[in-house]
Amino acid sequence: MRSYIKSLISFISMLFLFPVWIYSQNSITDTNFEKRICYTSRMTMINAHDFINNNVKEKNAITTNNGLEVLVIPVVVHVIYDSNDHKISESSVISQITVFNEDFGNYGPLDNDPRAVDTRIRFCLAKKDPAGNTTNGIDWIQSTFSDLDVHNEMLTKNLSRWNQQRYFNIWIVHSISDNSTPGTIQGYSYLPSQTGGGIFSGDGLALVYKFTGRYNPLSPLSYNLGRTGVHETGHYLDLLH
Repeated sequence: MRSYIKSLISFISMLFLFPVWIYSQNSITDTNFEKRICYTSRMTMINAHDFINNNVKEKNAITTNNGLEVLVIPVVVHVIYDSNDHKISESSVISQITVFNEDFGNYGPLDNDPRAVDTRIRFCLAKKDPAGNTTNGIDWIQSTFSDLDVHNEMLTKNLSRWNQQRYFNIWIVHSISDNSTPGTIQGYSYLPSQTGGGIFSGDGLALVYKFTGRYNPLSPLSYNLGRTGVHETGHYLDLLH
């Protein structure tokens, strides 16, 4: 695992081009969408009392690809929607996983910065659920809690959550809101060094449906490359702004 952490450190120079790129997009205000933000730092403050100190969890499904050892993280995506208008497709979810792998593997069409490296981290939708049953790694749930309240996030996350020691949980929701920032939050995750990782019940990534996947037809044009999810996954892997 230590070699992967070293690779992650090297990766900072590439990944944190993404916040600059994302926030430059955030400065764009069109007629339909206000500026949107990452809420990781604020969520850490809100839930600090729930965190337990522990080692960063490891995802230890290791494979070899053409002689290159990589760490494969199994992902489960919980699509929480209130109406079919806000229900993203399987193809949008798959495209988000594709963007994760392109960016963390440094082989995507936009990954052309000379400082970038392959982190040797990859993501795949889970093939088996916690009970050992075959799955496509996507769980669609229709609920009135599709609007995630940051002060009561577990009302949404408890609708569907798999063992966080074994899976990277991603919740796709209609909206994420705080009283002070209604309708402006793109997504957030938690830093495992502060939360204990998988032992914290809120561990994982929350992402608004409009910002999920590449060329998602529900996305505003300024945010349709899947990079918001990449940014928040950087936090999930303990990278700071």
